Amino acid sequence: MWKENQYTYPGEVQFVPCPGSSSEDDGILLATVTDTRRGEPDFLLVLDASSFTEIARAEVTVHVPNAIHGLFLPTS
Repeated sequence: MWKENQYTYPGEVQFVPCPGSSSEDDGILLATVTDTRRGEPDFLLVLDASSFTEIARAEVTVHVPNAIHGLFLPTS
């Protein structure tokens, strides 16, 4: 299980399989992470699906909702 500190909370995890994968956990996991400390950015976390080790993260300067899918916003 991934954990950074008591201020970071991962949201819903999405599994992305490797093309042509043959095993159930061959791929990556994507999760948005909220950092509750004032002034700290949220980020998208990329984990190896089989080991849960961090591969990368993309930090942003705006709040990212804790759900990657299922968020529908009006166009106007």
